[in-house]
Amino acid sequence: MKKLLILTLCSLPLIAVANCSLNNGGYQANSISFDGPTTCSGGQADAISVNGPLLVSNEVISTLSVNGPIAANHAKVSSLSINGQLNLHNSTVDTLTINGALQSVNSTISSVNAQGNLRFVNSTVGNIVIPHAPSAGHYTIYLQGKTVVNGNINFQEGGGIVYQSSTAKVTGTITGASVKMI
Repeated sequence: MKKLLILTLCSLPLIAVANCSLNNGGYQANSISFDGPTTCSGGQADAISVNGPLLVSNEVISTLSVNGPIAANHAKVSSLSINGQLNLHNSTVDTLTINGALQSVNSTISSVNAQGNLRFVNSTVGNIVIPHAPSAGHYTIYLQGKTVVNGNINFQEGGGIVYQSSTAKVTGTITGASVKMI
């Protein structure tokens, strides 16, 4: 029985995690690509492309493209395109295009183009555009805490719902959605 158990454990596949850190934790690169789970910390890059989950911390990136989920903390990204879930904490993104769910906590995003549900907690965001309604149901945006939307929220095909706390603010207009105070 023990031999069988050891054989079974030894035959489990190993998952390698790519690490984009060079030179003792910091790096500077023009363009790099990764397949599979990836961690980027303490560096700077013009362009990073990842097919798989990405963990980012203390990072400055001009262009980031990811097919998979992202967990980002203290990241600064000029242009972010993601097919997957994004958890953003204490970070800054200039332009975000997302096909998936977003949770933004204590972060700043200049503009958002999204296909998915969005949650902003104590964050600052510019214009939000939801170009298409889902085939079933609706997309929702939660504005919680002291979140400020310095722009418009536009559900272009209608049917959206915006849940807004009493401490959150929208300086522009909300179109194509109903607003529910929470």
